[in-house]
Amino acid sequence: KIRLQTDVQEHKDTIEAFEVEVGELAEENSKLKEDMGELALENAKLKEELGEQEAVITELKENGDALAEERAWRMEKDRENKELRQELKEKAEAITALRREALKSSLNEKNTSLENLEQTAAPSPNERKALRMALFEQVKAVVDLSPPGSALQVAMFLHTLSEVIDIMCQDQRNIEKLEKEKARYQARRSEALSLLEAVIEATPTRDTKEVAVQTKSDGGEVSPMQLSTFGKGEGTKIKSFDFRFSSPVHSGLRGGRGHSSCRGPK
Repeated sequence: KIRLQTDVQEHKDTIEAFEVEVGELAEENSKLKEDMGELALENAKLKEELGEQEAVITELKENGDALAEERAWRMEKDRENKELRQELKEKAEAITALRREALKSSLNEKNTSLENLEQTAAPSPNERKALRMALFEQVKAVVDLSPPGSALQVAMFLHTLSEVIDIMCQDQRNIEKLEKEKARYQARRSEALSLLEAVIEATPTRDTKEVAVQTKSDGGEVSPMQLSTFGKGEGTKIKSFDFRFSSPVHSGLRGGRGHSSCRGPK
């Protein structure tokens, strides 16, 4: 009986211990339920964040595709720009070559004009002296046929003398004008030759930029277009120069009018 009582007491103690453990387990279970609720909330938050991240990933993928397309477009444009730059470079080189040829042709024309000008120079002093002597001989022949001291003799002498003076003055003016034109043209020709050498030696520093040439005369810059138009302004009157002075005797012998103060009778 005592043993049974002892066993019963032990079982009671065991049951109480189990009850205590069950209570503790119940508390732990409630805590676990609370933890599961919190985990469920965290899981929901994580799912929401995951959805946001997926949206961001999708947007990034779309942006990546757009960037890839833009990169391909830029590469295509760069290729087209490279081709255009090459084409512009070739055109610039062709234009530069044409301008050089035009400048060379212009210089050749100027050289030819200068040579023609030198070939058609004024008569030499001996030729002018011979011309005056011929006129005097003609006047002397006419005067000898006229009565001595007559008005016709005096008028013919004065008229012929005025013609000779006019011829000499016109001859001197033409000589001075010719020398000025030759000096001016030679100066412009020397400047153009120096500019041409500078243009030929220069090379373009950019694809679409023309070369600027530094002149020695004024220190400014002259473009190839200005070089191509060289000689079209002042100083090109040589071509239209009046060469009638090379044979002035014709105008005098055809009855030209002399000095206003030495004219013969009407």
